[in-house]
Amino acid sequence: MQRIVVLLALTGCLLGLVQGVSLAAEKFQVDAAALAKLAFEPPKTEQEKQYLGLSGTEKFTLPRIKARVIVVEVFSMYCPICQAEAENVNELHRLVESDAALKGKVKFLGVGAGNTPFEVNVFREKFNVAFALVPDDGFQFQKVSTGVLKTPTFVVLSTDRRKGLTVVETHVGRLGDVTKYLKTIKKAMKGS
Repeated sequence: MQRIVVLLALTGCLLGLVQGVSLAAEKFQVDAAALAKLAFEPPKTEQEKQYLGLSGTEKFTLPRIKARVIVVEVFSMYCPICQAEAENVNELHRLVESDAALKGKVKFLGVGAGNTPFEVNVFREKFNVAFALVPDDGFQFQKVSTGVLKTPTFVVLSTDRRKGLTVVETHVGRLGDVTKYLKTIKKAMKGS
């Protein structure tokens, strides 16, 4: 009996080690050049279009957003972590908007992974999201990523007319302390 317990414990340890190695190998990354080519449906409200510096009803790409830094939150209406984190993301957006050095230069865009326009609108209204949200019902974002796209995922992008989009950081899961994440955004501003 003792031998079986020891064997089961060793098997559990080996499985944990293998799983840990496979998770480490799946580090989430985004291909910035491919991301720059993705075309999203425009936000539905004029206020959101103006916030992003867009006009018209045609699809848009991220380089068309009028900003030096773009913070993309990939979320899902059905993701309980996204729902729980909405207040923190809203607070991060408020901190950026209240900082004279960042306001107008840093823009937020929520991309609803697998969500329809209706689902994105439900999320917007339920959680009082003040920045632009767009649907990604075809999972385009996953196609330009390595590893499995999990929600929420945050991607901080620096924009430059000569270099194009550059990924400054990707973060999967809860943001935690938003003042610490604000430092990442400020770092991206210095580099752009």
